[in-house]
Amino acid sequence: MRIYESTWGDEKDPDGMSVDASFHENGHLVVRGVDFGPGMESRTGSDDREYLLVVDAVGVQDFILELLKSTFNGHRPMTVRRLERICQNADIDFRRVDQ
Repeated sequence: MRIYESTWGDEKDPDGMSVDASFHENGHLVVRGVDFGPGMESRTGSDDREYLLVVDAVGVQDFILELLKSTFNGHRPMTVRRLERICQNADIDFRRVDQ
């Protein structure tokens, strides 16, 4: 799933980056990023750079909780309502239980 994409600079030969995330069949969370463009080439000699973050399956639940903690305490705080909207917009089943 594409989770982020941005380009800037020359429209014909832009710099940019993209980030995708998916779950491997073994349950690992795989986040793949690509930086590209002439700016990357001037720094590294290659016009793109790919990198991966793999969270082992046993750590995915803790990772999600840490991500939520970080997001709720970030510049634009996460709220339960925003989480609900995320689920709704992505057609993810969820339940709201008010007590």
